[in-house]
Amino acid sequence: ASPPGVPLAAAALGVVVPVVVAQLSGGLDPLMFEAVLLAFVVARWSPLPKAVALGLLTVATPVAVGLVQDPSEVAVAIWIMGTIFPWLTGRALARHGQLVEELGATRRELAEQALLAERRQIARDVHDLVGHGLADRVFHAIDGRLDRGLGKDVILAHHVEHGLDRQVAVLFD
Repeated sequence: ASPPGVPLAAAALGVVVPVVVAQLSGGLDPLMFEAVLLAFVVARWSPLPKAVALGLLTVATPVAVGLVQDPSEVAVAIWIMGTIFPWLTGRALARHGQLVEELGATRRELAEQALLAERRQIARDVHDLVGHGLADRVFHAIDGRLDRGLGKDVILAHHVEHGLDRQVAVLFD
């Protein structure tokens, strides 16, 4: 994402053209420094294809100045290297920003997964607790019916009506 306001392509032209034109006034170094800063800005806040294109434009600025002015008065190679380094630094910071965003998203996802795992564990614990309690009550009820003299067949018939015939049959085996 680029900073709000002026598109970076327009800002790039707004820096590069005056740098080339201003070389006649002798105020070249401060303007060349603006081109170097532009290299950093376009690298940091532009998507890669646009950053490469605008970065090449900023790297071409010292070459264009060298064509307009006496090349011995402009250290073209130094300004090219001085432009490439901030551009690379800007790309590194852009990548760092992407990685920070990905890390944040991954952390949120892991927190959500941990929360869901905890909910599943609680559900299993509640299921086990309720299931064991219910089984205990059924065993006591069957035991009480047997104590009252009800036969196995009567108890099984009652539980067949309620769909518990297999569970109760295991008790008598």
